[in-house]
Amino acid sequence: MNSKKIIKIVILAIVMVSIVVLIDIIHNKESETNSNKLEKYKSDEYIKDLKPISKANVINILKAEYGDVISVSENQIKQVGDEYLVEVYLNDEGEDEHEEEHMHDTSLGIHKINRFTGELILPN
Repeated sequence: MNSKKIIKIVILAIVMVSIVVLIDIIHNKESETNSNKLEKYKSDEYIKDLKPISKANVINILKAEYGDVISVSENQIKQVGDEYLVEVYLNDEGEDEHEEEHMHDTSLGIHKINRFTGELILPN
């Protein structure tokens, strides 16, 4: 083989190895940055900066799930840790032959709602 061809092959191999190493370094930096961001989001400092949803929004979440036939007020909503606990009542309106109209409250159980995400956890 010609010495010029050997030099070209060696230079090409060095360039290819350099590109692979550079790509690996960039990928490792991105992974490190992403893991640092994830740790930041899991930290207590980040959670302190989050604004919890209001009790009025808790009622709106429950109405979105069950409709306007539920009976819940803000003073019935209790905060326990990162969750709101509320017992939800369903208003059953009915008509009887002897009574004009009467209400029946049926409990749907105690519901949990995450204060920061608004995730509704239904009772078992």
